[in-house]
Amino acid sequence: MPFFAGAAGQVFYRRWRCVDGSGVPPVVVLLHGLGQHSGDYGGFARLLTRRGVEVWALDHVGHGMTEGAPGRLGPMEGLVENARRLTALAGQGGGPGPVLVGHSLGAVVAAELAMHSPRLCAGLVLSGVPFAAPDRGRSPRPGDDAPEVVARRAAIDAVRRRFVRGAGTPTLVLHGADDRIVPAEGVVRALRGRCDTRVVVYDGAGHDLPHEHVRVEVADAIAGFAVGLAEPQG
Repeated sequence: MPFFAGAAGQVFYRRWRCVDGSGVPPVVVLLHGLGQHSGDYGGFARLLTRRGVEVWALDHVGHGMTEGAPGRLGPMEGLVENARRLTALAGQGGGPGPVLVGHSLGAVVAAELAMHSPRLCAGLVLSGVPFAAPDRGRSPRPGDDAPEVVARRAAIDAVRRRFVRGAGTPTLVLHGADDRIVPAEGVVRALRGRCDTRVVVYDGAGHDLPHEHVRVEVADAIAGFAVGLAEPQG
């Protein structure tokens, strides 16, 4: 089983090779959401490989087969560093650089990595990204005051504030119109003025787009975006 040395232990990763083995295919690095792992994306990864895209994915700290206390992510810096190391590994085959594809918490990690190391990736796809302004009127939930939850929420908010002000990396934002975790209207409003960013909202879809009824459309959008970035410009 493939592992690499991460920021705080051994990190497990998977690779799904392109069905069409000719040439150098576009590469995406997929970063999963909280409570998931890379194996959850096997079906979705195969949708992408059938569209000419190679897929790499890791398990975050404390998830899947990556070392760490179960369910405990650790600091955002470590998640970003692990993603950076996998992206560098996935980009060794040549081409314009991988496209970072992050879902939910993984989208926050992908956005932070793209801002920190813009030359490492060709583009950015954010699915279910929690970049709406915090809902101050939301009723507290059990565990909201846990130190790790408070720290994670603060880290996400810090990334959101930097991201909505910046630009530079071509970005595709995919969101469900019926997302009950991160309302779509807040994300659209937050990213409205950001250059180089296109937002697509899927009617009737919720938070977990890669596993919902729109997953084929989502795979088409990601593959088209990655292939477009890999084509010679001009």
